Amino acid sequence: MKSIGIIAEYNPFHNGHAHQLSFLKEQGADTIVVALSGCFVQRGTPAWTDKYLRTRMALQQGADFVFELPTLFALSSAEGFAFGGVSLLNALPLDGICFGSECGTLTPLETIADFLSRHDNTGDTVSSHTADTFHQKLQQQIRKGLSFPAAREQALQDFFPELLSQNPGLLSSANNILAIEYLKAAKKLQSPLRAITLSRTDAGYHSRRIDRHSKNASASAIRKSYADTSSLQNCRHTLPEAVYDLLEKNPLRYPVELDDFSASIYLCLRQAKKPEDYASYGDISPELARRMWNCLPEYTSASSFIEQIKTKNITYHRISRGLMHLLLHITTEQLHQSQKGVPYLRLLGMRKEKSSFLRQINTLPVITKVADYLAVLSDFYLNQEHSTDAQKQSGLAYALDCFQTDLLAADIYRQTVFQKLGCLLPDEYRSGIQMI
Repeated sequence: MKSIGIIAEYNPFHNGHAHQLSFLKEQGADTIVVALSGCFVQRGTPAWTDKYLRTRMALQQGADFVFELPTLFALSSAEGFAFGGVSLLNALPLDGICFGSECGTLTPLETIADFLSRHDNTGDTVSSHTADTFHQKLQQQIRKGLSFPAAREQALQDFFPELLSQNPGLLSSANNILAIEYLKAAKKLQSPLRAITLSRTDAGYHSRRIDRHSKNASASAIRKSYADTSSLQNCRHTLPEAVYDLLEKNPLRYPVELDDFSASIYLCLRQAKKPEDYASYGDISPELARRMWNCLPEYTSASSFIEQIKTKNITYHRISRGLMHLLLHITTEQLHQSQKGVPYLRLLGMRKEKSSFLRQINTLPVITKVADYLAVLSDFYLNQEHSTDAQKQSGLAYALDCFQTDLLAADIYRQTVFQKLGCLLPDEYRSGIQMI
C-alpha cells in the first residue's frame, strides 16, 4: 500500500509513534496522512501541548500531511472518536489505515467488530434471537452498575468464550477497544481502506511508569513523569531526539492540564438554573446532571469534582468529556448530528514536496486558510449536485456549526495557555499551515 492513514493524538509524540511511522515507510508507504486531535483529546482533557507543536512533531518524524480531527469527534466516546477519524481518512485518496493494538493481529478484532456491527444494525440478517439475547445480557450488566464498556465485555463472554480466553484484554485494553471501533466505523462507512494493525510495544495506553531500561513508554507515563519532576530528563529516552529538542525549545507551550480549566468550567456549571440544564450537553445523563448539581457547592477543581461524582457506571473520562462539552457548548444534538461524519478537512501541516496530493481530494472541502472557511464551505455545500436546497443548507449548517466549535475550542485553549504559561499562541486566523 502506497498511501496510509493514521488516527492519533500524539499527546505527546513518543518512540512508539515513531516506530509506527518507520514501519509504514519500510512497508513501502510513500504518503502518510495523520488525522490529529486538536485542542482536546478523547479522554476529555486538553491536549498536553498545542496542536501546532504536535503537528510539527509528526511531520519531523515522517508524516506527510496532518489534518485536524474536529472537536466534536476528538471529544467523543471511543465509538464517536473512531467514526470521526475513519470518516476523515475515508474522504482522502488512501489505500489503508494503520492503528496500534495490544493483540497485534486483525482476526480477533475483526471477529468482534463484525459481531457488534451486525447487532448495531437492525436491518441486517443476524437472527433476532441472537440480537435480543446479546442486548438482554448487555442491559443486565448495565443494571448491575457496570459502565458500558465493562458491561459489553461481560455480555460478549458467552458468545466468544474461546476467543476471549485466547486473547486476554481483547475487550478491555484501550488500543484494542479503539481498534474494534475503527473496524466498526469502516464497516458502517463501507470504506475500501485496508486495515493494518501494529502491536503496541510500550507498557500500555494507561501505564504511568517510565522504565529507564526501555525506550518505550505511554504518553500517560511521559505526562506523569513531567508532572512529577517539571523536567523531560527522566523520559528523554522515550522521545525521538527531534521531539525532545522541539519541546526543550518551546517550554512555555506545555504542560496544559485539566485543572487549568477549573475556573472556566465552574463558571459554566454555576450559570445553570437547574440540573436539567446540564443534561442538554453531550455525555451528561439526567443522573449525572443531578450529581453535578448536588455537589457543585463543594467544587474546588475540575479533577476533584470528577472524583467526587464518578460512580461505578459513570467513569472519570465520561464525566470529564461532559464537562468539556459544557465548556464548549457541545450539545447532545450536536453529537447526534456528528453521525453524518467529518464535514471538512482542516489542514494543519504538510510536506511541501507532496502538495500534489491535495489536488486529488474532491469528496470534502479542504480548509487551508481559516479566514476563508465560510467561502470554502459555502462553495462546496451550496453547489452539491443531486441535492435539494434543503439538503444543501443542512449540510452547510452542520459544517459551519462543527468548524465554529473548533474555533471556540482553540480560543479557550489559547487563552488558558496564556494565563498559565504566559505564551500567547497565534490565533486560528494567523497560525498558518506547518510546513517542512
